[in-house]
Amino acid sequence: MSKSAVRLRSAVRLTRSQWSLRRPTLVYDGERGNYLESDPVSPINRYGEHKAEAERVILDACPTAAVFRLPLLYGEGLYATSPMHQWLKQLEEGKRLFGFSDELRSSVDYPTAAAGIVKLYLAAQGEVIHLGGIETLSRLILMRSIASAFGYNPQKIEAKVQADMTFRAARPRDVSLDSRKARAMGYKTPILSDVMQRFAKSTDFSDIQHSLRP
Repeated sequence: MSKSAVRLRSAVRLTRSQWSLRRPTLVYDGERGNYLESDPVSPINRYGEHKAEAERVILDACPTAAVFRLPLLYGEGLYATSPMHQWLKQLEEGKRLFGFSDELRSSVDYPTAAAGIVKLYLAAQGEVIHLGGIETLSRLILMRSIASAFGYNPQKIEAKVQADMTFRAARPRDVSLDSRKARAMGYKTPILSDVMQRFAKSTDFSDIQHSLRP
């Protein structure tokens, strides 16, 4: 067990509280997608291994804890610059931007994921819960949808596939989630087009520019 896992186990045993983990869909190898909570974890990089270990440690130390597996998240960051802000800033500045057409995720916006955790926090004791979106989206589709919602030409985002790039660590291709269990418990997941309409109405680009200032 890693030193971080030992510290995590101690913290869980002291607090005896429930936990949620951000973006631990990388506990899967991405070979088939649409993963159920009951599917065995099979991480292919160190990040995913750490997430899988954290899940094991938390549930071992506190069997009544809830583990929420979150997908690729998007939206406005409350305390830090979000990837969406960075994408829009790059588009505004005319910089080169690309998205992978073969990386598939059950992306969901921050408010929807947060509402799901609040909704299921007590009901999911001792459970592993997937909080994915209702659609399986490529990174390219997500990025182009955001660009369109804010009035940018989506074709300015170049399409790439994983084979076009060299990575320091392996990247799973399809870690989409089957979230029927959470939806049966009351988790609400809007479709991408509805979320984009809401973003376009509620978010002003001047706010994004302000958030990116040093």
